[in-house]
Amino acid sequence: MITRFAAPTATCATPRTFAATIGLAALVLGFGWTSAAAVCGADWPTYRHDVARSGITAEAVAPPLTPVWVFRARHAPQPAWGDPKPGPVEDILELRRRHFDDVFQPVIEGDAVFFGSSGNHKVYCLDAGTGAIRWTKITGGPVRLAPALVEGRVYVASDDGLVYCLDARQGQEIWKLRAAPEDRRVLGHGKMISLWPPRTGVLVDSGLAYFGAGIFPAIFLAICLPAACSGQSGRGDGRYRTFTDSRGRTVQARVLDVDGDKVTIERRDGKSFTLAISAFSQADQDFLRRPVRPEPAAATGRDWPRFRGPSGMGISDATGLPVEWDQNRGIVWKTALPGAGASSPITFGDRIYLTSYTGYFVPDEPGGSLDQLQRHLIALQLDDGRIVWDKAVAAKLPEEERIRDHGFAANSVAVDADRVYAFFGKTGVFAFDHDGNQLWQADVGLAGPQRCSRRGLERQHAALRGDH
Repeated sequence: MITRFAAPTATCATPRTFAATIGLAALVLGFGWTSAAAVCGADWPTYRHDVARSGITAEAVAPPLTPVWVFRARHAPQPAWGDPKPGPVEDILELRRRHFDDVFQPVIEGDAVFFGSSGNHKVYCLDAGTGAIRWTKITGGPVRLAPALVEGRVYVASDDGLVYCLDARQGQEIWKLRAAPEDRRVLGHGKMISLWPPRTGVLVDSGLAYFGAGIFPAIFLAICLPAACSGQSGRGDGRYRTFTDSRGRTVQARVLDVDGDKVTIERRDGKSFTLAISAFSQADQDFLRRPVRPEPAAATGRDWPRFRGPSGMGISDATGLPVEWDQNRGIVWKTALPGAGASSPITFGDRIYLTSYTGYFVPDEPGGSLDQLQRHLIALQLDDGRIVWDKAVAAKLPEEERIRDHGFAANSVAVDADRVYAFFGKTGVFAFDHDGNQLWQADVGLAGPQRCSRRGLERQHAALRGDH
């Protein structure tokens, strides 16, 4: 809950002030103005007001304060750490870890209030005069710390391992940078998070953005970069990989920029070099010269790149969606598919990806046999429903004779900028490019398609067995 207060005698000449009352899942802000439309006074643009974290402002609070508006978030904060067990665990009594995110941490600049949510992974921008939502931005993990506001930009860190730079007015993504050296995830208090979550928040000072990534000292990284940088220039995606030169020597580095036949890379020690692409192995040359597909922002209204959306929360920032439809209204197009299926449609760019199956146990179709069973990965044009390509994969036998309710194509695909990934049960995991070319296939064994469960874990096949 976020509440705006007004002092009874305040005018627009009176500076805006902060007065905070903190409790579990609640934060109250005090603003020293009287008109809901008038916004004035100094800003509070970062955690504890300034880069020194002083928590001090020159403004004066004129009590008593009275509420002007209240914003109630649908999802309460979900702290990073729970309370310790009441008794010893393996003869060790747990101590309570420091709780730093029991409440939302708002900041304010001009006529807008900003805060991040650990409950639904969103960054919020509210109108400071009315409390109405101006925009939201979904990240890939909990946002636990206050954003930093500098020159019309919002810098925010998420437990997905990324630092985001957003436009303060519209919420559009300007750049994002993976703070972690690689995209590895672990289970943290009920949420999948990066092994290196940037839980320092972001501090911007003199044009530089400072943040750290990681929880434990042995794997902690400290990072500084120009605050106005693009985050990922050229073909650089912020990730380290092993490069091999023409003489077989290897180096761990990340791409900063590709310009024609030249590439600039940065080693893990921070030293950067500009080299000819021809100096690398043929595989690395192909990687550096590959066509660039722009990666859309994670929270656009059109992109839904995995089951339950960008963050797995089943939440989208899209507006104006139809809530009622039937055969005569609300339908833009309808396309017949080659077979039945129960997977969720996945959207990416101008495409829709989904799966179906044919040849056996198809509803309302008699006959068929397991020898004829095929699973299909289908790409459709988003705007008109035209099938762009259909890739059929024969089932690896022996296959289950009956799959109770959902048939043989219930697993939703996952999509990124380069590939479409499909799980076809014991037939395996497949990767295709966006033109429908198969890139690779991985065998995951012959266990049945039962849901991920304790039994499945005991058989050591749970990683790719879930229905989606």
